[in-house]
Amino acid sequence: MEDQDGVSSLFVIPFVSFLILIALTIGLLHGETELALLCLFLLGIAVGARLWARASLSRIKTSILVDRDRVFPQERIHVTIEVANEKFLPVWLRTRLFAKGFESDSFSEKAWVKESGLLWYQKVRFEWELVAQKRGVYEMGPLHLKAGDPFGFFSQAKTIEGCISVIVYPRIVPVKSVRVASRDLFGMCRTQCAVQDPVYILGTNDYQPWQPSKFIHWKASARHNHLQTKVFEPSAHEKVLFVVHVESFVKHDAKEEFERALEGVASLALRFHHEGYALGLVTDGRMQNGREPSLPVRRHREGLSTLFEILARLQMESRGDLLHLVRNQADLKGNTSVVSFAYEEDLSVREVLSKFEALRRSVILFLSNPSPSREKRRTPSHETRYPLHEVFV
Repeated sequence: MEDQDGVSSLFVIPFVSFLILIALTIGLLHGETELALLCLFLLGIAVGARLWARASLSRIKTSILVDRDRVFPQERIHVTIEVANEKFLPVWLRTRLFAKGFESDSFSEKAWVKESGLLWYQKVRFEWELVAQKRGVYEMGPLHLKAGDPFGFFSQAKTIEGCISVIVYPRIVPVKSVRVASRDLFGMCRTQCAVQDPVYILGTNDYQPWQPSKFIHWKASARHNHLQTKVFEPSAHEKVLFVVHVESFVKHDAKEEFERALEGVASLALRFHHEGYALGLVTDGRMQNGREPSLPVRRHREGLSTLFEILARLQMESRGDLLHLVRNQADLKGNTSVVSFAYEEDLSVREVLSKFEALRRSVILFLSNPSPSREKRRTPSHETRYPLHEVFV
């Protein structure tokens, strides 16, 4: 946004100040007391206002607050900026918030600008309702501050870089039911087992008299001041490993198809999570924060949100050979099915699929640009290929 400040006062024009000095000199030389006093008064106001403006940004404290730091596209967040004037000098203040990846309710550029006067030791709040636009991780800021004297003659400006990150997950869209073929001989039971498996502790709950005392969580009981019992997670689940072939999208500069594929991953992951699957992810892409963009196949309380965060931070940049990453993926053992996403089935994608074929894993491959001769073709290696658009309702 361009700064819409006009020339606030004639005092800011050097030529006008020069004319006042000439008038002051003439008044002094010719004994014009009224003219000299008027010129001194005007110059005093100008000098005082300039000194006031120079001190206007000192001891101004700001903080940026958001009510949510993880959202989906088209969801709203409430942004609050608190500005405190921790000095005796009152100031005039204007703020301009920059929030990439978000839009205001009003599409006007003026909606991003807030103004207020601040008295001594006063605090003011500026609030915005913003709508997330697309997947990614965005800084709330920078925040542009402009403060000056109460007359608006002079001003000082500074920029405060963003310090709060907001994660926008991929868009969740309706998807069709995708049947993952189980390679377990008798399948996996999704109902609650009669015998509790103490391997994974999901959390705690209030102890009931009919529950075995050996499952009492003593530390949690002491913390809550009443008995707590462990809540267990079954150690055996049907498992799904999502594989995203980022290199295939990079080769064709397919940004829109890449975003659409991530929407498919997120939507299927949410559906599988509700159906009781353990989820994992491996990809050859890079994350925005430089961390490893992989998630071991497991089912826990934070697993789905962790997967969504990886997808939000994932960039369309390849970081190496996906086949090498898959070989180091220890979660291919057991009853793990693979759901893979690629732009098209090229040689690198085929090599990764061959690895799964050697391990006799069930594979579903979604292609953004499928070959017409290979659509919906089932092979003896338990692989199924679909055009990506067919998974969406």
